[in-house]
Amino acid sequence: MHNCAHPQHQGGTLLPAEAFPANPARLDMRSPFCARCFVGGEDHIPGELYHYQVPDVLYGLLSPEGFRHLRTVLVWSARLSGDIAEFGVFEGKTLCAMMQVLQYVGIRKTAHGFDSFLGLPQATQRDSPSGTEGDIPLVEGLYAAPRVVSQGVLDTTGGHYVLHDGWLHDTCPAFDVPLCFASINVDLYDATCCALEACGRCMVPWGCA
Repeated sequence: MHNCAHPQHQGGTLLPAEAFPANPARLDMRSPFCARCFVGGEDHIPGELYHYQVPDVLYGLLSPEGFRHLRTVLVWSARLSGDIAEFGVFEGKTLCAMMQVLQYVGIRKTAHGFDSFLGLPQATQRDSPSGTEGDIPLVEGLYAAPRVVSQGVLDTTGGHYVLHDGWLHDTCPAFDVPLCFASINVDLYDATCCALEACGRCMVPWGCA
């Protein structure tokens, strides 16, 4: 049995080589690693990412700790085949940062963004009893942003993206593109279920949502 290269993960089951169709630029794939590594411990991210801080586009939206977690899991997942996605785009800033991180390590993926661009739908009884996210009331129309705003932000990356306009119960069932990573931030129960169902169908083995 081959052991994981990480000294604290000895005995960990190595991931199958066929899970990784290519060696992305600037990522060292020579050392074997196991599922615990793949999930994305901070000590396992490529060295150059230690110096890659929160992009300007995310200031005020994501804490440095939250960004470190996002970048780590995203980069490990991006070694797999498949595209990346975000459910709940708002102004496109988080999806933009995801694209920037992958470009920084030499990986190019198509990014899919799902949003109605009309804000939240009306909450139901299955949502938060208080109807709030922290101190923000989850009212109908919250987080509305015109599609053109997201387009402007995403265009700054020069990468390839596809925006899927509409309510998730309309757009998710028809989506059939393989994914390696998805970020879900849609706040409400029914929309979250739609996003998870799409990820369940489309996520490649060892992918992360």
